[in-house]
Amino acid sequence: MRYYTYKAIDAKIKSGDKRGLAIAYQNLAIDYRRKNVLDSALHYSIKADEMYKASGFKRLSSNNLQVLAELYFLDKQYKKGLATINESIALQDSADYKNTAEAYKIKARIEAGLKDYRASARSYAQVLQARDSFDYERRSDQAQDYFEKYKTAEKEQEITLQRAVIAENQLKIQKQNQMLYLSIAALFILGLIGFVIYRQQQLKNHQLKKEKELELALAKIETQNKLQTQRLRISRDLHDNIGSQLTYIISTIDNLAYALKNTQPIIQDKLSGLGTFTRSTIAELRDTIWAMNLNDISLDKINERIHAVVVNFNSLEEHEPVITTQLVNDTSVTFTSEMGMHVFRIIQEALNNAVKYAHTAIEIHSVIEQDQLIFTIKDHGPGFQVETVSSGNGISNMKHRASKIGATFTIDTQVETGTVITLRIPLHIALDQTA
Repeated sequence: MRYYTYKAIDAKIKSGDKRGLAIAYQNLAIDYRRKNVLDSALHYSIKADEMYKASGFKRLSSNNLQVLAELYFLDKQYKKGLATINESIALQDSADYKNTAEAYKIKARIEAGLKDYRASARSYAQVLQARDSFDYERRSDQAQDYFEKYKTAEKEQEITLQRAVIAENQLKIQKQNQMLYLSIAALFILGLIGFVIYRQQQLKNHQLKKEKELELALAKIETQNKLQTQRLRISRDLHDNIGSQLTYIISTIDNLAYALKNTQPIIQDKLSGLGTFTRSTIAELRDTIWAMNLNDISLDKINERIHAVVVNFNSLEEHEPVITTQLVNDTSVTFTSEMGMHVFRIIQEALNNAVKYAHTAIEIHSVIEQDQLIFTIKDHGPGFQVETVSSGNGISNMKHRASKIGATFTIDTQVETGTVITLRIPLHIALDQTA
């Protein structure tokens, strides 16, 4: 077939038949497309497009542009494909619904390749609309054909009846026809009035529904604004009152430690421990205030807080184990402030336990698999028996937090083999709570 196509191209070039030459190029491009030779298919499809445009054959050019756009899609040249299919659509006859449906189908696939899923959905809607228009037009033609046949048969019957009817009965027939027309007109008017009343009622119900939805939306916004105002007020109170009091306590402890530096070491240790505990409390208070000031907490923000905690641990001189992180970033994953705070606290508590007891390298990982966000905190420490410490080391607290957000919390540990803590958060729960 390709041999004869090349022969045809030579003949069309000699005869100056631009239309025939463009069609030959297009057929050659389609043949290469079937053989999956995309480079050659693109080359001849572009040449066909140039010939069509030079000759002014809009409809043929539009069909060829569809082939070219699909070739760009197969070659993953999505932007060129989108520009080409838009050009094809612009050249099409608005009443050519079948060809329009095929063009929008190609466009939807290209937009999906560009990951513009909303635009792809709109294009698929255009496909359905064009197909519906095509089916409607076809049914209308069939209905018109049946109607014409019916009218023809009716007229033939009337002619037969008129020939059979005696002349003196014509007046009676005319009166009967008049009554029939009046009845039809009356029924039509009544039906029209009923339709208008029904339509007005439908519009009224629709308007009432929209007004109700608007009222609910405004009430929801007002409630959210009130909650946000309360959160801001509470966070300011926590910062100004409790925060300043804790800062005063730390300052007092530091002064006492300095004043009693020559006393017994046990006193110094107690003061140092109390200072460390108070500073940790301030850090947790700051985390709480941070969460309260946000309506939503993205995965990126949680990752930033985790990195900050890791940097703080790694910067301590007495900190022996090195902590490494490998966290997934996905801007589409967002939690409510409460849920995000629970996630961060679980990871923070698990990290604190690993630092306190493992005394070895610690790894923090997160991945998204099978519609789940999965965090793992792994150490190579001595491990422990879960049964003996199930109510200690914050384990029960971590389990409680996980259950509150619908997550799964597991501990895999054995003596002398290390510990792996896993937190699995279903993404649909996060999306539902932030919706």
